Amino acid sequence: MRHSHDKAVAYGYEPPALLANQLKQADVHFAAIQEARTEAGFLCTGPYLRYSSGAAKGHLGVELWFRAIHPVVTFQDKGFEAICFEPRAFVVLEKDPRRLVLLFKQRGLQIVFASLHAPHRGSAESELTEWWQGTEEILFRCARGRLLVVGADCNASLGSVESSSIAGVGAEEQDLAGELCHAFLKKCQLWAPATCPGVQDGPTWTFAQRRNGALIRPDYVFVPAEWKHGHFAAWTAPDITAVNMTLDHI
Repeated sequence: MRHSHDKAVAYGYEPPALLANQLKQADVHFAAIQEARTEAGFLCTGPYLRYSSGAAKGHLGVELWFRAIHPVVTFQDKGFEAICFEPRAFVVLEKDPRRLVLLFKQRGLQIVFASLHAPHRGSAESELTEWWQGTEEILFRCARGRLLVVGADCNASLGSVESSSIAGVGAEEQDLAGELCHAFLKKCQLWAPATCPGVQDGPTWTFAQRRNGALIRPDYVFVPAEWKHGHFAAWTAPDITAVNMTLDHI
């Protein structure tokens, strides 16, 4: 998901506040943002806790948003309070303009959340390989013994090669970036629910290419493979515009 700050200001909106309202209306509790155009740090917007990697050298930064006081885990026994998102439960583990990794730790629950913005798929093979392998190393280390949830603009094509991490719904011909992403998913034991039959509902594309209007899917949410046994549903939400005035990522 992208911010579009300049266009929003021209129309009299404050982009983060508008996005927060859209996310709230859609009942979103966790969001990974790419091209955020924000300074590094922490702040609150509406009901959301926002953590930003900051931008540098032409890379526009990423963010992680969490709905404050949202119950992550509830208990049938009323004697136990729900585990909720709150600032004191988060620790920044890693950050750069393309990666932000946080640890949520409360009582016995530990979840690592990551927002990723991979290099363009047209980048040199060496750049793609270095970035994806570096990302794999970072997240494998940070998530050892913990749950891992990732929201990413992968700039990659996946689906033609299936595995325990990737199924064939909305399949695209796996390219080099997809191969590297797929290896990362296997190493970190992650799963892409939106590629699975019975999980994805409706259109699978998440991006409209400007040069030719082609509809592709570079954007994914990845969750622990062990969560496959739970109940999942995946869909796109085009009403969450992030103040884009032209068709972009959804």
